[in-house]
Amino acid sequence: MATNTLRPTFENAITANSSSGFFVDILEHPTIRCNATYTVVMNEDLNVTCDTVHGNPKQTNYTWAKHKSSRILSRNEFLYIPHIQLNQEGIYIVTVTNYMEPTGCEAKIGSDSIGINVDVQFEANITAFLMPGRNETTVVIDQHTTLTIYCDVMSDPSATIQILFQNRTANKTLAGQRLEYRKDKAACEQDMGVYSCFSNNTHNTDPKRKDLIVRIRCSPRISPGQTTIRNITRSLNESASFSLNVFAYPPPEFVDYRWEKRMQNNQWMPLSNTSKTVINVAQELQQTNLTIDHIVEEDFGVYRVNVSNNFSRNIADILSETFYLVASSKPDKPFNIHVLNESITTHSMSVAWEPGFDGGHEQHFIVMYKEQIEPDWNRIEVNASSVYVSNITNLRAALMYTIKMVAVNIIGESEETEPIGVSTLVAFSNEVKQNPSVVGAAVGGTLAACLIVVGAVVVYKLRRRIGMLKDRTTSNTQARYCNRPNSSSRKTHEYVNHTFASNMQTKPDNEQTDTETVKFLVTSEFKTNVDNKNHIEATYRNLSGDTLNDESIPISQLRSKVKRYQTDSKEAFNEYQALHRGLKNATEAANKVMNVPKNRYKNMYPYDFNRVKLASMGTEDDDFINASFINGYERPRRYIAAQGPLLGTIEDFWRMVVAENVSVIVMLTKLMEEAKAKCCQYWHDDVGFYGQFSITTVKCTQYGNFVVRHLSCVKHGSTTRHDVTQYHFTAWPDKDVPDTALSLTQFWEHVRRNETTKDQPWIVHCSAGVGRTGTFIALDFLYDRGKAEGVVSVFDAVQNLREQRISMVQTKEQYLYLYATLCEALHPIGKVYTTDEFHATMSSPQRTHLLQQQFQEICDETMPVVDEYEFRPKLHSLIAGRSDSIDAVFISTYLKKNALILAQYPRSDTMIDFIRLVIDYGVKTVLTMEEDIQQEQKLCGRDGTQLKFGPFTVTTISKQKSTNFSQTKLRCDCTNTVYVQDVTVYEFTAWSSKSQLSDEDAFIDLLNELNNTCTEGPVILQCRDGHSRSGLLAVLLSVIERIKIDKEVAIAQEVRMMRCRKPQVIVDATQYIFCHDVALKYLENCIVYENV
Repeated sequence: MATNTLRPTFENAITANSSSGFFVDILEHPTIRCNATYTVVMNEDLNVTCDTVHGNPKQTNYTWAKHKSSRILSRNEFLYIPHIQLNQEGIYIVTVTNYMEPTGCEAKIGSDSIGINVDVQFEANITAFLMPGRNETTVVIDQHTTLTIYCDVMSDPSATIQILFQNRTANKTLAGQRLEYRKDKAACEQDMGVYSCFSNNTHNTDPKRKDLIVRIRCSPRISPGQTTIRNITRSLNESASFSLNVFAYPPPEFVDYRWEKRMQNNQWMPLSNTSKTVINVAQELQQTNLTIDHIVEEDFGVYRVNVSNNFSRNIADILSETFYLVASSKPDKPFNIHVLNESITTHSMSVAWEPGFDGGHEQHFIVMYKEQIEPDWNRIEVNASSVYVSNITNLRAALMYTIKMVAVNIIGESEETEPIGVSTLVAFSNEVKQNPSVVGAAVGGTLAACLIVVGAVVVYKLRRRIGMLKDRTTSNTQARYCNRPNSSSRKTHEYVNHTFASNMQTKPDNEQTDTETVKFLVTSEFKTNVDNKNHIEATYRNLSGDTLNDESIPISQLRSKVKRYQTDSKEAFNEYQALHRGLKNATEAANKVMNVPKNRYKNMYPYDFNRVKLASMGTEDDDFINASFINGYERPRRYIAAQGPLLGTIEDFWRMVVAENVSVIVMLTKLMEEAKAKCCQYWHDDVGFYGQFSITTVKCTQYGNFVVRHLSCVKHGSTTRHDVTQYHFTAWPDKDVPDTALSLTQFWEHVRRNETTKDQPWIVHCSAGVGRTGTFIALDFLYDRGKAEGVVSVFDAVQNLREQRISMVQTKEQYLYLYATLCEALHPIGKVYTTDEFHATMSSPQRTHLLQQQFQEICDETMPVVDEYEFRPKLHSLIAGRSDSIDAVFISTYLKKNALILAQYPRSDTMIDFIRLVIDYGVKTVLTMEEDIQQEQKLCGRDGTQLKFGPFTVTTISKQKSTNFSQTKLRCDCTNTVYVQDVTVYEFTAWSSKSQLSDEDAFIDLLNELNNTCTEGPVILQCRDGHSRSGLLAVLLSVIERIKIDKEVAIAQEVRMMRCRKPQVIVDATQYIFCHDVALKYLENCIVYENV
């Protein structure tokens, strides 16, 4: 405003003013305020918004950029970085600006900026768990060297790091993100095993884990915690086994275990596998066993085993353990008992003998004597140590005396010696002595009288004994069987020696024939000149004359007869008892001196008329082998029944194979049964040489109950190759019959289907070549007759076989078993189909009705279910308060014995036992058939979690899912052991609890996964009750195995065989039909795949 005063000339002064207004606008730059640091977890989104104070003018512009980068990340008021990564960590600059235009001045930009620190954090990860200078997951060091390992971890924030060994925290030195473990003078027993590094921070859901396997090279030493029995006491003819468990790395190989026996000269003799000594080595278990069979006196003494490995550098590194086999038995009976001729007088004589084996204890002797016609024996005890002679006095003149002996020690008495007969001298008066004619008459009369008395006694006793035979044959035999269990029980049949005293093994039958007693009376007790050969043969014929009039039965009635026999075995027993027994024909060749050692058992000899005669090689009696030609149905010499080869007859066995042009060998025994040698191995797993023959195993296929070997035989000096297929049945237990008739029938069918020619005989052998051999031959013979005539007679067939070889079908149990197997062969439930036949049958409109009817037959039959405990896995690991039993059962598949274990889901109180089962049997795979199981019934948790069950720790290593199942890898550790067990647990998710069945394609997907991955150890299949779902899977696994290897479908047979061990397998007809549907779809998928 402006004012002034106006003073006009003529007027008064006037104050005048004038005013004017204007606007002032103050410009200001914006300001920004943010936190100095923002923390974000890797892979999460970063979203930063700062507080802004707008300037004048208010229009604010934003720019976001990383420090020292010209790249603009955002022009918004916030910064957003999705899934931020570690490389995006750092300082970010946010700048705010506005545009200011002052009046009369140049325009300018107002700005403010601030830097913020973005901290990207992440979960702990193990980058390395190694030994310095090495990059392996398994490291090997030498014993007593320093073990150093380290675990490197990347983590933000800092991680907790821990190294565990045997579930214990190891000593540690932490330097930043590295944890180091060091052990001086590492020992293989204490420090070898799996080391684990664990790390985690606040961002880890589960700890991270990395394992390092540490192996420490060391020479063998006794395995920690193992008890070694070094002293074993045995009797003659028993078996003994020494066992040693060692600990070493690397594990010793087979040749590194060397067993020796100390001889009388204190030298050590190396031992090897023979028919008498068997050395076994389990390399994975680092265990060796020496078994000595049929112990004789020379076997007692000191043994040792030397164990080395490739770390053993000198003698001090070789483990040498000594064992003692000590005798403790009754003594052997004395031998070579005789009367000294010069000692015989009218009233005395001296008897001499040689002592037998003393049984390991001091022995004395008892001499027994009597007048021959008197019943009572006189006894003289003799303590002799060097001179084995005893005087017998106070005898009567001119009488026949019988003398025998026994040896006695603290264990008991030996068997009695064979009686010998000796007469005292005649007593003459002085008158008689002076008259020679009188002397002659007296002597002659006395001798005649003696001969008459002896002859009368012989005839009287012999007639009396023979007259009693018929009654005894029935009554005694029946008495021996009355207390036997029925055929479903487990029964042992002792092999008993009766007649000869030689170096052969005992007879494989516990029934003593009375004809042998007659032979003993004639040939041994009285030493007469009776022509016993004709007499004995007549006796045999008398024993077999009282036969049973057995009528042939139609095949359609066979199963009902078997059921009747299984219910009441008395009828079958009477039928079996009516079979003739003992030798029927001459066996002179077998009893020749040169041939006696070629017989495995006493009295098990081939008849002369049908024995196999080998081509002579120019030496005496070299044409003998214990083998007999057996006629088939309308086919003479269809079979050769043979004993299992002895060590000295293997070459003879191959001479027979080549000479008779044999292409099929059926073997029905294991090499060893109950620690006894039953047959010498006459082939080699690779190439073996037996006399003039080289035998090569070309191919070997293992099945659940048998093995098929393709062998090639070449005679030295020849280029001609003789091919043989050996079918080796391994499911026939010693002194028993197999669990089910189906197992032998399945084996027999396999032999028949794969026979390439019908012109050559089969060689069939077991150990003696009579019991199991006779049963198999009878089955094949009767099948041919049944197919040709529609009727069979088991009795007639066995009677006929016994005319050709002694004791064929040796026991009542085998006789009943023959009935059962014949029923399965001629009148089966279900059928074994070829794949083409199966397609055709499943295309029938009657298939559902047929399968329902078939399943009902399976349910109605009476299967010989075995003892529920016989095939239960027995738990070996000892846990305080826990038993050795678990509710589970072994199941065999077509290709593998005891391949599966059916089990219930473990409860919380039985989880420890379930883990024991996994560890004890080396289980690598567990499959659960239902998904809605409570967590306390499961082994696995989240990744990296550890669950404790008593002394066991179960760690979840990884998890993954597929369409139809999930797969979890676990590691089971046991406290205070170096062993761990990795297990894969499959959970089948395509079968809900509300569904009666799963989808067929899903089931096939599971079957394929298991067949491709489950190659080691038994597989545990589990469901709620242990059978309803797992049993279905078990059947189909076996069915698919058979389809793949033999192109056969045998569902009924597989179901019935598994029901022998678990009767609840396949719960209804719906599941039974489902098995057929899955098998059919599997075959169709295979055809599609092949076409593609």
